[in-house]
Amino acid sequence: MLHGKWNEVDQPAEIVDGLLEYTEFRVSPEQYDRSQEFAILGFLSELISSNYNFLTSSKGEIMQLEPKQQPDDLCVLIPKNFKGKVLRLWRFHVRPNFEELTST
Repeated sequence: MLHGKWNEVDQPAEIVDGLLEYTEFRVSPEQYDRSQEFAILGFLSELISSNYNFLTSSKGEIMQLEPKQQPDDLCVLIPKNFKGKVLRLWRFHVRPNFEELTST
């Protein structure tokens, strides 16, 4: 969520006897068509690139040439067979259409 395109953030806090008990983070897309039943967070390559930029130039100027993490640590580790009950993740594999284009 930190590096995705959703930017509507709600952060309600539960205060008990004047002390913070817990806080929640709710993130949602700016526009959402509920009839689709899903919203795209972003392309995986965008999420990884955004994370890399955050680790090397978080304030807009280059702080270091390489992140301290190993390249494998930058990937998103979500098992292919993941099926969450609350957070339903859909994976789309975008591939080019190699069929010949015909003009009519």
